[in-house]
This record gives sequence, C-alpha cells and structure tokens, in this order.
Amino acid sequence: MRDHSDKVRDRDFNPGIVGLIADPDEIDAPTEAMPATEEMAAVEQVIDEMRPAFRADGGDVDLVDVSGDLILVHLTGTCAGCRLATMTLGGVQARITETLGRPVRVVPVQRV
Repeated sequence: MRDHSDKVRDRDFNPGIVGLIADPDEIDAPTEAMPATEEMAAVEQVIDEMRPAFRADGGDVDLVDVSGDLILVHLTGTCAGCRLATMTLGGVQARITETLGRPVRVVPVQRV
C-alpha cells in the first residue's frame, strides 16, 4: 500500500469535520447523573424555552416521559405530521443533550 500523505494539504481538510475530533486532554470527566426528578425538570425547562418557536408555527411539543436515554415527546398542532418535525426534534435533542451532559434520543409518541 502506498503512502499518499505527502499529497494531503491543509486545504483538503474540512474544518467542520476536523472540529469534531476531540483532543483527549480536553475531554471533561463524566459528570454525575442528575436525580430523575431534576432531569425531568431540566428537560421540561429546555422544551419550555423552545416553546415560543413551536407555537409561532402553530404547533407544540409536550414532554411525556424521560426513560433512561429516551426522551418521549408528543407533537401537537402543526408539528404533528409536519415534514420538518424530524429537524425540530433534532434541535430539541441537541439542546437536551447539551443540558444533561450526556447523549439522549428524543422520540415522538402518540398519547392514549
């Protein structure tokens, strides 16, 4: 196998991708998990902070449950069935992940 490293130049690197590579010395130690009631309140607060944007488009997102790494939400109004709901939930997921300091998955569910 030939080494082509001499042909790679700085302009060949995508800064967005390079920025995702973590320096092991810069990684924080894992934080202690929040108690379940505090975690539920933190998730609810994130959704409340984002709620004006949902309502501006005629929809809403309601927290149903926090179960381990799963955040269960119910989409209402125009958010229910919207083709951009995946993007909306991705934004919610990113904000919750940042708030809790651990990866989570936001999943839409139907209320019964």
